Amino acid sequence: MGGAKILASWLDILPDGTHPNFNLVNGMLNCIATLQIDSNQLEESGLDNVVSYYESNDCKNPELQRLAKSIIDKWSRKIHKID
Repeated sequence: MGGAKILASWLDILPDGTHPNFNLVNGMLNCIATLQIDSNQLEESGLDNVVSYYESNDCKNPELQRLAKSIIDKWSRKIHKID
């Protein structure tokens, strides 16, 4: 199991339907924002979907939404080769 998949599993909704602790998610998203992850790793790990969830309205936490949006924007620029 690769590192991106492990990050995705830590951020994913828990089996009982609850969300991981805010401080854990916030810290992990800040860490993810600094990583260089290629598009294959994102797709294979599901990390892109998990971070997209935190960007969505379903998250209901503006701070996590902003952070997730900045990560998604960074990944999109890299994938589409936009400087």
